Amino acid sequence: MSYGTEKVSFFSSRSGNVRERFRGNPWEILKGEERQAILLSLANGPHLLTDIQRELGLDKKLLKKELRVLRNAKIVREKEGRWQPTFVILTERATVFLASLLEPMIDKIATDLSASIGDLRQSYEKTKVADHHIWDDFAHIFVDALILDFSMLGCVDFTSIGSSFYNLWSKEQCQTPFFGLEMGPRQVMTGVNSYQIGSYGLSLMHSTLFNRRLSTNEINEIIRDKTVKEALTKCLNRGSENLATPEILSKIGWISETNHQPRLSIPFLNDDDKKTLTTIGLEVGHRAGEIVAEDLDIIVQAFDRMGFNNWLEGIGDFATIALHLPLALVPAKLVRKGFLPRIPKDAPMTWGVWAWTGSWTLDFHVLAKHRLEEVEKALSQLKPEGQRKKKKHLLQAKFLFEDNKPAESLKALQSILLPSRA
Repeated sequence: MSYGTEKVSFFSSRSGNVRERFRGNPWEILKGEERQAILLSLANGPHLLTDIQRELGLDKKLLKKELRVLRNAKIVREKEGRWQPTFVILTERATVFLASLLEPMIDKIATDLSASIGDLRQSYEKTKVADHHIWDDFAHIFVDALILDFSMLGCVDFTSIGSSFYNLWSKEQCQTPFFGLEMGPRQVMTGVNSYQIGSYGLSLMHSTLFNRRLSTNEINEIIRDKTVKEALTKCLNRGSENLATPEILSKIGWISETNHQPRLSIPFLNDDDKKTLTTIGLEVGHRAGEIVAEDLDIIVQAFDRMGFNNWLEGIGDFATIALHLPLALVPAKLVRKGFLPRIPKDAPMTWGVWAWTGSWTLDFHVLAKHRLEEVEKALSQLKPEGQRKKKKHLLQAKFLFEDNKPAESLKALQSILLPSRA
């Protein structure tokens, strides 16, 4: 898998406020092997200190010290003499069980998507990026990332405004969902990391479904390097003359040489490509999002059935895992049925990596227009008292959109979500 050798990997779908939730950087705090083992021992619920010590065989003094550090960081808490994490950690076994509970939802999404693969492929063939990369090179970027991650999940949020589902989230979970996953061969997760590189961007899929020679954390370090950013920017600007390419970019295959000139080897979406793919991607992603929104009760029932309701405050962290599982489970099902190309177990470093122009990989204008329509429809179904504050944000978002500020319009729409959840 693309997460290295950690026993537990930790994720947040909105990492901007994560330091506020945990009084620091939780990824740094949770680097230690002992701390990860402690959290894994608490994955199924509260434990007495003596139970943790017996299970892990740690020195009692060391265990108390580590628990104190974790408690000060708001990662664990003590209640009635028992210790428990403040967020969900899913073991491999628990993830497999959750996936089985979500299967009706997964099957419906996969069925709907399978009927659209032909249209998606035709739209892709019209793009400039298709001149350099065949469908098999881009299919999972399009379906797994652009549609399921960036389009479907946003649709779930905006079409569910006013839903009682979000009343079950704590305020902290609304602002910064956070969760941990035990890493192993049966674990299931797919996500995307994105980076701004000058006036361009780069996105990288990460998953338990495939291996890369370098872990996601190692790739993060490469991208942060100043010389790497400069080389990528020059290639994206098509200004590769006299470019000294960092050796690492050649080794991982992101830049190759043609006639002694460095060229970008990964897919690159220009403005027109983004508009084409965003338009049909939102259409397909919206239908998938409506399926999820109609099945949110399945997630609530799973939370109760797996016993998390007995000790966790709020469903938000658990729900975030459940909402992200389709990003891995739906493509895997489509691969098995022959609708998508095979996911390479040992993927080249270029697989699932792409670049784009501007501030985001989707077209902001197309995205904002679509979200405004979703929100307006969702608000029309609320009672008048539930519409007032939200309509103010909607009017502000409309004004910004009409003023040709789609990115600011989308930010204004986010203000509609957070109060409704908190």
